[in-house]
Amino acid sequence: MMTLSNNSSLFPETNNRTLYMEHTIAVYVWTFVPPLIITLGTVGNLTTIIVYARPSMRSSAFAIYAVALAISDTVALYSGMLFDWLMLAFDVNISFRSSFGCKIVCWLVYTSVCYSAWIITAITVERVALVWFPLWSRRRNDKKFSKKLIVSIFVFCMLLNSHLLYGIVLDTRQSIFHRKCNTVDESYQIFFQHVWPWITSNVFCFVPCFLIITCNMMIIFKMLKGPNYTCRSYRPNPFSPRNICMKDQRTVIILPLLLTLNTVFLITTLPLNIYLLILKFTDVLVSDVYSKKETQNYLCWTILNMLLFSNNAVNCIFYCLSGSNFRKELKAMCCNKGFH
Repeated sequence: MMTLSNNSSLFPETNNRTLYMEHTIAVYVWTFVPPLIITLGTVGNLTTIIVYARPSMRSSAFAIYAVALAISDTVALYSGMLFDWLMLAFDVNISFRSSFGCKIVCWLVYTSVCYSAWIITAITVERVALVWFPLWSRRRNDKKFSKKLIVSIFVFCMLLNSHLLYGIVLDTRQSIFHRKCNTVDESYQIFFQHVWPWITSNVFCFVPCFLIITCNMMIIFKMLKGPNYTCRSYRPNPFSPRNICMKDQRTVIILPLLLTLNTVFLITTLPLNIYLLILKFTDVLVSDVYSKKETQNYLCWTILNMLLFSNNAVNCIFYCLSGSNFRKELKAMCCNKGFH
């Protein structure tokens, strides 16, 4: 995330760090990797929005989640990675021109990261409900329920991070060329550095990951238990219309894509949060002289940040690899033909 976060102390203003190879590698990573991730994410998320907005795709509830996730991922890339890239690679602080810019950028990156995590979690939890309670799923409107859910998640993430709009300000004590975002007062600084990191780690990562892992185990267990997804299993009687089981068939079809998205989310988000947790436990401090160990911490943090933001850029690739309907629709769109 933004360098204002709890790990900002890993790179103080000193020239000693340039003596170590780890810092040179980190500089190269920050210079060349972010534009690739941002470009890939922009193209992929835009493609996702266009494909799932097509008439033959937008009828499903998953399309609503996918579009919301693509928008949130794009906001995360531009409010988080873009500003970090410009600042750490080129020392260009676009958001640090006013307190308003500091507040908005910081609030956007935290809200979008939170929103993306909980959209993936919501998709997973809903699939568990559809697999375990198919009768309940047929009694509700999938699209209407999904719209209400993503709005509720957005309001939750927005309110959870709303304190940033108060507590983050521009530090005017520095010269105009070295101003950075800072906390409004000492009490908020204590909260931001010692309490807020624990909240974000749990709410943005550990709790969603726990739910995702648990839900995936429940889905796999149900699937291994027996072939419960046929039309015959869900049709109350032989004279029931065939389309009564269509929703259940779509649930099974989308499971490979869901499991792929969940796996990618776990692989890309857990390492950085676990690493920051380890730093807290080991009480890593930064002295006036930048040590080799601290430079190694910075390089490790840099690489894990690239991994974290790659989660906001690669979902479209996995839609293509795991989603047969997505591939067909994308091919039809590229060939300028309708798909039904």
